[in-house]
Amino acid sequence: LLSHCPALPQIRPRFWCSAMLGVSDATLLLGRFGDLLGVLTALPLLSELKFGALLRSQEQSREALRKKAQETQESSAKGKKDKKKDDKAASAATDEASAQPDDGILANDSAAADVGATIPPFWALACMLLAEVISSMQLLDPEDKQTRRAVGVVLRAQQNGKEGFSNAFKTVEKVLEDSDVNELLRLTAAWAGIGALLISIILGLHKQESMVIGSPMKVMKQVVVRVFKGMLLAPRLWLFTLLGAWVVLANRSVLLKIINKSAIKELVKSSVVLWRTIGTVGTAMNCPRTGPMPLWATLTLVAGMVRVAHYVTFERLSWDAVTKNIDIEGVSANVCAARCMMALEAWAFLALAPHISIRRHMILLGGLLFAPCACIVMGGPALAPLEPYLELAGPRLSIAVAVVTLCTVFMGGFPTMMAVILLAQVLIRIHKLDTMKY
Repeated sequence: LLSHCPALPQIRPRFWCSAMLGVSDATLLLGRFGDLLGVLTALPLLSELKFGALLRSQEQSREALRKKAQETQESSAKGKKDKKKDDKAASAATDEASAQPDDGILANDSAAADVGATIPPFWALACMLLAEVISSMQLLDPEDKQTRRAVGVVLRAQQNGKEGFSNAFKTVEKVLEDSDVNELLRLTAAWAGIGALLISIILGLHKQESMVIGSPMKVMKQVVVRVFKGMLLAPRLWLFTLLGAWVVLANRSVLLKIINKSAIKELVKSSVVLWRTIGTVGTAMNCPRTGPMPLWATLTLVAGMVRVAHYVTFERLSWDAVTKNIDIEGVSANVCAARCMMALEAWAFLALAPHISIRRHMILLGGLLFAPCACIVMGGPALAPLEPYLELAGPRLSIAVAVVTLCTVFMGGFPTMMAVILLAQVLIRIHKLDTMKY
């Protein structure tokens, strides 16, 4: 609409930064902020998986005890003979409602059912994890040295670090400014968050019988029994999985030759937005508009918009170049890619909008998160109020990504630890990090 409105030429987005902020700086800021939002999207789902059933069961227990106390008080007010006894029962029930539940409490069926409903389906999580892996495919390429460079930067900083808290903080800040380290952190956070959700679904940790507090061995025993029961009750799934893995391993040399072709690599890299959008839309369509879903939808939508802004800023595309001349012929590949990203983000917006609109403050949160990015993209007078803070934003965003990554790893518990250990073993095996000299 803005492109066809001649009365408002001054507010048309230009999709490049002004002279006050270089293209490289703007691209760095938008990329780091997009990484931060992408890492944050997994936290609401992980928190719901860990604490959702417990909090709901506690709230339902308190509500039941409050109702019981209210009924007791009403019955005592009607003039029963044993009034003193009823008053004591009411006060005891009220005190019990305010008390915390014991460690052995088990989440009831409705609370666990709510948690299971708010966890995305397995195939949607698999699509989102595939998108993150493809976007960081260079880290898994044995011919690419980015992973070795990132690990080398961390090891050299650890070896040459000075004593003292301030020196340690400066060393960490310097390490996190490295682009290779930041990319490795982003992959670790995405793998830990989404991988933990996938492992939880496979092991059935989101189900009612796993919501036990204070018995790790009992939970582990239940998980092992459930996995073996699943293998016995669903033999076709496991047989087809083993058959597919065997075919891939038997023909790995031929598949590697196909994958190493440049055209295949470009095709795979261009499918990142598609896989991410499929996972996002699948999650939005299959999960209820309650619990962590409004916050997840807001962060996911803003992260997608920031990625689009990052791409068009990096490619220095104008609004007219993207919106005009819709014909495919005679248009550069960069413009076609930008149009594809916008179309897929619009599709994701249609799926995420009902989740966001259910809570009005989420609309305000999304606007506040994307407002600085819009100012960077449009440049000019809109960027002037933010200019004094842009110099410090880059390093702080890197630190924020590292902090959120640590929170994701430690908050997820056993599933995130398994996912991170698996990723570490894969990287060590591919790049031979255990024999690396620095």
